[in-house]
Amino acid sequence: MLIYFHIIVLILLLWAAWSDLRTRLIPNRIPAIGLILFLIAALAGLVPAPLMHLLIFAVVFAICLGLFAASLMGGGDAKLIPVVALWAGPAHIALFLLAMALGGGVIALYMLIRSRMATDTDSMPPTRHDSVPYAVAIAIGGATFTTQPVVNSFGAVLTGLTGYGV
Repeated sequence: MLIYFHIIVLILLLWAAWSDLRTRLIPNRIPAIGLILFLIAALAGLVPAPLMHLLIFAVVFAICLGLFAASLMGGGDAKLIPVVALWAGPAHIALFLLAMALGGGVIALYMLIRSRMATDTDSMPPTRHDSVPYAVAIAIGGATFTTQPVVNSFGAVLTGLTGYGV
């Protein structure tokens, strides 16, 4: 049953990434829906150790709030990262953070190279679209653990049908 929640979280992350790419804004309803879904899953008994998940959420939220207050992170990112960390929980938080950091580094490098190759960037003031759409990196990090149950289920089906897994 938890697999359905993971699929919805993955869809929310794709929505956030798409929105951030287009407008550099993450709608508030995306992290809100993710938080509500977690509470529903936890109350239904589908999440193991929900208090540990909430502790991770609180710590990551405090860190992101500090980064936002120091103008080092956008508000949408500061809301989305803790919600994804909530879903990651103690089992997947390291994987999420590592994949998000690597994805963010690749995106930032791409944007840096793109801006260096532009011809008239010296005379143009920076715009909002010169910022890094970090929701893409957050989605990459979230996909590393939300897709795992889907792949495992697919492998179990293949094993049952063919005798071989993935």
